[in-house]
Amino acid sequence: KLAGNGEFALRLPSALMGTLLVPLAFHWGHRLGGRGSGLAAALLLAANPFMVWYSQEARMYIAAALFAAWSVLALDDALAARRSFRWYILTTALLVYTHYYGLFVLAAELLVLAALSLRGTLPWRRWLGPVGVLGLLYLPWVAFSTRIFFSYTGVAPGRVDLPGILMAFWQHATAGPTLDGRKAMALTIGYTGLALL
Repeated sequence: KLAGNGEFALRLPSALMGTLLVPLAFHWGHRLGGRGSGLAAALLLAANPFMVWYSQEARMYIAAALFAAWSVLALDDALAARRSFRWYILTTALLVYTHYYGLFVLAAELLVLAALSLRGTLPWRRWLGPVGVLGLLYLPWVAFSTRIFFSYTGVAPGRVDLPGILMAFWQHATAGPTLDGRKAMALTIGYTGLALL
């Protein structure tokens, strides 16, 4: 009611979530490298064109970014301070229900947890329970989305060029949307080489 029922009201949740990401970035930076790193992280996030753009959209992307950052922070808190996994379960459930790509964040977290357990620094039983709870929380969405996935007719079976899609995405992410052809490919190759280095 405070925001009304127009375009402003539609975009307000994204703006609030994007704003919440700034102190979260400060907290992460401060934790990893002190106050200066925290300020730099907050400034970089606040000035990031993607974050500003998605903070103005009435879509789920900025919510996914917020829940992803919060999920990783909650996991770090649970591991570092030997706290409960409650916040981790909540934030990760919000993440995977917000966007399918949240499953990639969860997969990365599971790899870290498994690596810590294989090294002997984290008992398996400490994190398998919370991850099991997450799995149970996600089951209703799996049942719902599986039905949609197998009935989707937008793309004919066997017609999806996944390597081509991934290459186009990587080129767009590295060279930007305005370059194409040889210049874009050269910039993409150079960026990829720097990233690997």
